[in-house]
Amino acid sequence: MRSLSLAQRVVLVVALGLALLAVDDYMTPWSSGWFGYAPNTSITYVPEDGRLGHLALRGLLIAVWAAISVFILRSPKE
Repeated sequence: MRSLSLAQRVVLVVALGLALLAVDDYMTPWSSGWFGYAPNTSITYVPEDGRLGHLALRGLLIAVWAAISVFILRSPKE
């Protein structure tokens, strides 16, 4: 890891962030969208409120990204 230049390490950190964003998108259910009623029926649809779980997942992924980024971008020991 120390043989990489600073620019290469920055690219690695950005790629890691994008990979974790893809993980977040994959693990987050699509609960938003159209809701309300189906015309001419009495059926109602209210999406699940999973915002707290989504917030916790996103916070965890950001913490992982920050910790790994600090490890990757730290100054090499002289």
